[in-house]
Amino acid sequence: MNEQFQTKVLEYIDGLAKSLGVAAEYVFTTLVRQQFIEGVVYTSTWLAVLTLLAALMVIYVRKFSRDWYDADDWVFGLLPVLIFAGVPVILGLIFLPEFIMKMFNPEYYAIKTILDAIGGK
Repeated sequence: MNEQFQTKVLEYIDGLAKSLGVAAEYVFTTLVRQQFIEGVVYTSTWLAVLTLLAALMVIYVRKFSRDWYDADDWVFGLLPVLIFAGVPVILGLIFLPEFIMKMFNPEYYAIKTILDAIGGK
């Protein structure tokens, strides 16, 4: 079974290389590089969003800390921002480890991409 699966992976890489007109080693190298780039882009995007949300939170806290006695300001001003900021933070905590791992171990994710393409788990 393992040898059969390995043959499927090699056939997939060779077929992809043949359709692109390049060597099989180039296809795998490109997949590895793509995984690293995805990790960098996703991590930097998440950090940019987090920085923007932190800046918004600072602005709102400064605005509402002066009027802290007015409960309506907190409910209609800061609460939606906390909810709006919470969703990306929670999603980031879920997906950020994978983004970082793509930068440190892109070969694994390149192989995983190939396995997903041929239907392996």
